[in-house]
Amino acid sequence: MMYGDTAHDGSVYWLTRGAAQIPAWRNTLAMALAFPGIILYGIALHLFYIMILYAFSWFPLVSEILMLPPFLYWFYLQIRQNTVFPKGMAFTNIFVIYFLMYGIKSMMPTVRSGLVLQMV
Repeated sequence: MMYGDTAHDGSVYWLTRGAAQIPAWRNTLAMALAFPGIILYGIALHLFYIMILYAFSWFPLVSEILMLPPFLYWFYLQIRQNTVFPKGMAFTNIFVIYFLMYGIKSMMPTVRSGLVLQMV
């Protein structure tokens, strides 16, 4: 859908011509494969995932390291205009957003027990 024809007909703007070209069997297969996961998530088995993250604190760090190269490559492609997106879209990259939010967070005071501590 992302790389298909983005033109649309009618008032439903998200139903693009590219999305309409996807065969119905593929959407049905995707829903059938996702349905068991939704059931398991609904009965709170997602808590096991949280316990894994708590027990193996190295897991989030490794997953973030593995995500780093694709995000850097995507930023490189966008800044060099090797995508269909305009060059300015490179600044919507997760790294830019992260550093912006980190800067905002670093300017906020630390709050403990309802007291605002002075920043040095």
